Amino acid sequence: MLNRVIYRYLHVPTSKLEFKKGMCWVLKDEKIERAISMNIGSAFVAPMIVLFGLKFKAYSILSAVAFPAFPFIISNYLFYSMAKSVVNEILLHNDGKTVTLRTCCSAELQIFKIEELKFSDPGNKFLGAFYKAITLPDNEVLFIPKIAEILHKDVLEKIMEGEEIHIDENDKEDKEDKEDKDEDNSEKNE
Repeated sequence: MLNRVIYRYLHVPTSKLEFKKGMCWVLKDEKIERAISMNIGSAFVAPMIVLFGLKFKAYSILSAVAFPAFPFIISNYLFYSMAKSVVNEILLHNDGKTVTLRTCCSAELQIFKIEELKFSDPGNKFLGAFYKAITLPDNEVLFIPKIAEILHKDVLEKIMEGEEIHIDENDKEDKEDKEDKDEDNSEKNE
């Protein structure tokens, strides 16, 4: 009875949430990783263009390749150090109380309760490219970029307020997940 009363006060999403493997994408950004790969590629391509432009009349191949690559290596280091604190994905779990964060340049998923996260505006005017700053329980700060694609804006706003999300039983499993379970059950019966 108490659970029913509490669920009435939880936020109900306006759009249908599509869960796959128990998680739903709330925010997704692929542009930063594409920019990182282009920047890394330029660090290798630019020195080769200089080398071929010299038509092999360089005093040494090391000087022809290393000097043009140096600025790109420095910019890659600076860009990577900034990008590793940028949130690439926010996934909502089907319990409505837990979110998963994935940062750029990392395959590791970090799982947190919604009430553990603190959202704020980026304090510095030089951080104008970011939508919000997230303070994790261990006082690490991550940033949400403005160019990120927000798939469920109302859900993200309630997560930023620290509220849990009410999820209907019908939304918890996608049709594909149900079909997979039916196939698994039929294999067990055989």
